[in-house]
Amino acid sequence: MNKTHVLLVAAAGLAGLSSPALAHVSPPVVLVSEADTLRAMTGRSEGVVVRKVRLDAAQRQAMGAGCGCKASDVSYRAYVAGPEEGNAAAVVFVSEPTQHGPIRMAVALDREGRVMSARVLEVTEESLLWVKPLLDEDLPGDYVGRRSGDDFGISQRFEKMRLESMRRFYARVVSSLIRRAAVLYDVALRPRN
Repeated sequence: MNKTHVLLVAAAGLAGLSSPALAHVSPPVVLVSEADTLRAMTGRSEGVVVRKVRLDAAQRQAMGAGCGCKASDVSYRAYVAGPEEGNAAAVVFVSEPTQHGPIRMAVALDREGRVMSARVLEVTEESLLWVKPLLDEDLPGDYVGRRSGDDFGISQRFEKMRLESMRRFYARVVSSLIRRAAVLYDVALRPRN
């Protein structure tokens, strides 16, 4: 084996090893646990029924029309607590992949499908930089009282803040997740009387 061949083999080996070393993985940051969120949103720590929701073709179409999102045939998870006074009838968990990692949220809805509260449960270390200031200003609180057909755009309060592009992007992600949960409730979870 000559010196040139040895150098090429070594360089190829190093190139193969350096790829994983250069890969960027941002770890998740749990802002609040699901258990704490469920207790806060339903007022209960027991008796909450887990419901796995798999949408049929008509429901996927209704989701797409209702929130402008592409509803896949993946299942969603919701906790149905019942209509106790002052507490959520259901808590819907939704997530959205972004270029900086997923955002997970829980959205509490009353029996009529109005948003009662919403919390960001998990982001990545990288996206926390942009999401945390939005949470400090209670962005999810701007959507309380809204139903699936209402406006879920960035509120005037946040428009006045002149958000830089990444904060604006994540404000849209948060608002679209809240809307998605409200539409999902109407499409698949709302009690039919």
